[in-house]
Amino acid sequence: MKNIIITAIISFFASTVLAQEPMIINGTTTDEFYQEVVLFEVVNGRTEPIAQSKVVNGKFAFKLFPTYEGFYLLGSTQTQNNAARHIIYGKEKEVLNIAIGGKSYQLNGKNSADNKDLEKFQSMLSDMKEGIRLGGPMTYVEFYPIVEKLAPQIAPFKTTSKNQTFLSNFEILKDYLFHYYALQFQYLPKRAHRMLKRLSVCTRN
Repeated sequence: MKNIIITAIISFFASTVLAQEPMIINGTTTDEFYQEVVLFEVVNGRTEPIAQSKVVNGKFAFKLFPTYEGFYLLGSTQTQNNAARHIIYGKEKEVLNIAIGGKSYQLNGKNSADNKDLEKFQSMLSDMKEGIRLGGPMTYVEFYPIVEKLAPQIAPFKTTSKNQTFLSNFEILKDYLFHYYALQFQYLPKRAHRMLKRLSVCTRN
């Protein structure tokens, strides 16, 4: 259920524009977790693998025609948790230069403003994302101060992109990602507990 939520969010933002020129991803990783890197698209609210690349000498690459302009996920089939995968923005002619790890990623060299903005925002949420890692060390004592600190920073977060399709989708995505991570913490096994009269963070219909 939790994976359907986040993939449905991303699916909502996918533009069904047929691409005419390929998207290229040049990647590196030093994380032994990645023996193979998988690119996922979102179909009817679910992630579907569309391309796989073996990691050879710490490098992997994709060249493909994206089926839509919008958000994709980059990660591994070794975990079904979409929160552990990295969201990227794909479209025709997009060239992405990226270094990935199990918990985070970094862009290297030349990249589009769309993906630079997406990297900055996901980096800003990295502590929240670490908090919802299964078996992670955080309790509510550490997690909720992070949520409270980030809450006022979400709406004012500005982008440098001029891509109107990206901008309209990103404004919605950033709000939903923040709330998704905040709510996801409620469903994890806890090493410490507290009584909650009401959720301080909730999604809006």
